[in-house]
Amino acid sequence: MIVERLAKLWNLSDLTLTIKTTQSELMTCKSARHGSCMLKIGSTPEEYSVLHEYAGRNFCKAFEFDYESKSILLEHITPGINLQESTMESKLTVFCNLFSGLHVKSVNERAYPTYMELVSHSAEYMRSNANYPQLTENMNAAEHICRGLISKYNKNMLLHGDLHHENILLDCRTGQNQYKIIDPIGVIGSPVFDIPWFLIVLLISEGGSEIDKKYSYITRTTAENLDIPEHDIRQLLYVETCRQCAKSVQSGTKPPEYMVSLADMFKAGY
Repeated sequence: MIVERLAKLWNLSDLTLTIKTTQSELMTCKSARHGSCMLKIGSTPEEYSVLHEYAGRNFCKAFEFDYESKSILLEHITPGINLQESTMESKLTVFCNLFSGLHVKSVNERAYPTYMELVSHSAEYMRSNANYPQLTENMNAAEHICRGLISKYNKNMLLHGDLHHENILLDCRTGQNQYKIIDPIGVIGSPVFDIPWFLIVLLISEGGSEIDKKYSYITRTTAENLDIPEHDIRQLLYVETCRQCAKSVQSGTKPPEYMVSLADMFKAGY
C-alpha cells in the first residue's frame, strides 16, 4: 500500500484522511522531522518543483516528494480556510495584497510551459476543429491579443498557473492572519498572467444579477490596486476565458455556457 510505504519512508504517524477526490487523497499526519503535515497522494513533480522554488514565500512549504506514487508532503496550514466564504471585496483585497511582489524567477524555466505556449497550443487545436467556429475565431483573437500583452509585459517569472480563491488558505499558526497559496501548476510568463483566472472564478462564484456591474467593479478595483491599466485587465480576462473554453473542447467536453457568455462579455468589454 502507498500510504504504508510513505509512512515508513518519511517516518509519518497519525495519518487521517480528510479529502478524497477522483484525482487525489489528502491526509493529515505527523512527521518526526517536520511536525504537523499534510500528505497529498496524487500530486505532480511540477507542483513540488514550484513549491520548492518558492520555499514558503507566501506559498505552502513542500518537504518531500515521491516520484513513484506522485505524493507530496506539505506543511499543515491551519485553520486552512479558503476565501470561498469571504465577500467579493475581501477576496479582491487578499488577492491584491498577496499578488504584489509575489512572483520569483525560476531556476529551471525549461521545466514549465510558457503562458504563450499554452494559448498558442489551444489556438492551434481549435483551428483543427471544425465544430466550434466561434470559439476558433475567439482563440485566434486571443492568441493575437496575448502576443501584444507579452510585448508589453515581458518578464519571465514562475507563475502559479491555477490561482483562484480556493487555492488561498488562511494560516493562523504565527498568531497573525496570513494567507498561503497551494496547488500550483507551474507556468512561465509575466505575473499579469496569474491575474485573470482568479478574477474569472471570482466572477463566476458571485454570479446572480448585475453581472456587468460586478465585472466593472472587479476590473476597476484590480487595476487600481495593482497599477495595471484596466484595458489590459479586461484583455487578460478575454484571453484566459477563451483558453479555458478551448481546454474544455480539448478534454472532450462542451464548454460551459456560462464560460461562453463570459467570453462574449469580456470581448465586448475590452
